[in-house]
Amino acid sequence: PPTLINAFISAEDKNFFSHSGYDPIGYFKAIISFLKDGKLRGASTITQQITKGFLLSGERTFERKIKEFILALRLENALSKNEILELYLNEVYLGENSYGVVAASNTYFAKDINELTPGEAAFIASLPKSPDQYNPKVYIKNAVNRRNFVLKEMFQNKYIDEETFKNELNKGLITNLSNNYKAKNNYKLLEGFLADEIRLDLKYLFDSNFLSRGNLIIN
Repeated sequence: PPTLINAFISAEDKNFFSHSGYDPIGYFKAIISFLKDGKLRGASTITQQITKGFLLSGERTFERKIKEFILALRLENALSKNEILELYLNEVYLGENSYGVVAASNTYFAKDINELTPGEAAFIASLPKSPDQYNPKVYIKNAVNRRNFVLKEMFQNKYIDEETFKNELNKGLITNLSNNYKAKNNYKLLEGFLADEIRLDLKYLFDSNFLSRGNLIIN
């Protein structure tokens, strides 16, 4: 859905559709940082995050950054922007054993991705940076602050209007992992490995879209 795509673009790589796989300004800042204190920070586009996640180790070295840069250029030549984005959104780790936006939408909101509000989409888009640090089960304040940051970016990038921005900012972050979700939602989603096993069994017995249809009672 466009809202979800726009949330991730705003959170992770606002120049995604215009760059060639890397962010020159971000690279310049990363090099300056490396020369100052020997540490590499940021500068990874969505394309680079794919190469880092699929093809390279997670070590933070200058040599790995160069490899990441070269592979990102090759990936941009091999795939379209939409194909790169699809690959990223289907595979990115979003916490709570959830890989990809479909899994995250089910885990955090028990919703199909087409049903997400702008605020919920913004929260899911906030997770790649640090899924553990923004886990609403443990750090609800961090999660809300990060969601609000992504909403602000979406507003500044003109993906949502001012009224939507203000309305979503004023909403509480209610997820299946929050302590306050039971009183405000008419569903409950089991957590952990048991829920994962149940979901896998249902997909095996029926089909991959079975859970997203709603109105289910599972005993």
